[in-house]
Amino acid sequence: MMGFATACVTMTSCTTNDDNPVDGDVPGVGQVTVKELNELKSSDVGWVIGADGKAYSSVWQAMGNHVETVAAITYIAVTPDEVRHFLAIAQREEKYTETWQEGKAAIAAMAPIAGCEWRMPSMKDWEMIVFGNYVERSGRVVCNDFWSLQIGTGFEDFHENYYWSSDEVEDHGEKKFRVMTFRFEGEDMIADFGMGSHYPNQKHIVRAVLAHNM
Repeated sequence: MMGFATACVTMTSCTTNDDNPVDGDVPGVGQVTVKELNELKSSDVGWVIGADGKAYSSVWQAMGNHVETVAAITYIAVTPDEVRHFLAIAQREEKYTETWQEGKAAIAAMAPIAGCEWRMPSMKDWEMIVFGNYVERSGRVVCNDFWSLQIGTGFEDFHENYYWSSDEVEDHGEKKFRVMTFRFEGEDMIADFGMGSHYPNQKHIVRAVLAHNM
């Protein structure tokens, strides 16, 4: 997966209106809808992180507990020695257009989540976020429909624009940072990782990622 310049992801037709739960959000008898972060399993990709530092099966479950959601889990890895970590993309953009340093400062000012780190996504983070991959205990990589995570999460759409990464490069003695972009081609949203590097004083979108080692 890693190394591809672009990824084509078909947008799903869904609603994220917080007043209208989608099918499947009503828990069945005995269904677990709230977990501590260290209890998450690889099958919990798509759960949301609450401001209280717990994971919820959907935004509706968090709302029922009067908890604001802050991120949606897009990647969970479980290694053979049972070390777990996950990445969750912020539910909305922290800043629409900012210089790299302004974006970094905005992320640093975000409300902390216990045991987690808000950070500017690296390019590797962006690839894992967009492809929505998780690794099962067997080591098998399973691809999920990234955009389906928007259903029931209150997830803010990405925009056709550049997004900052934390990857620094040197270009003829000058410091730049790598960027990625989203763009539409018909009904498909294209995530392009081959957009090169830009000067830090240029203004691009800032979207934080929440990282946690369980």
